[in-house]
Amino acid sequence: MANTIHRSKLFGGRPAAEVYAEDAWPGARCGGCRSSHVVLRVQVFIALADMSADLRHRAMVELALRRVHPVKTKRGTAVRWSEQFACSGCQASLERAAARGYSFAIVDIDRGPGPEVPIVGVISDLS
Repeated sequence: MANTIHRSKLFGGRPAAEVYAEDAWPGARCGGCRSSHVVLRVQVFIALADMSADLRHRAMVELALRRVHPVKTKRGTAVRWSEQFACSGCQASLERAAARGYSFAIVDIDRGPGPEVPIVGVISDLS
């Protein structure tokens, strides 16, 4: 017999990932199909020390114009190079695209909360 999880008591019947996406990324849309039901955010950071000369020049121009903000990482100062969102249908293609980027890029993937799995507590008689 399978356990049934009733969602009606959880956030008014909505999945936790949908509620998280609305609060964490308000107004975000999928980069592929423009859906507003995003479940994934991918950010690409590049350390200034790891950039080629032309990329570093472009990043310095963006920093001077205050279009990007520097981020402190273990590898030194980095800039957020891109940010993309994906719905559940476009999620696999965005993850593949992020994996094919620059080899020196730092990729941050935010999938939101984990799956909705009930936590079952068992009382033990072992004392």
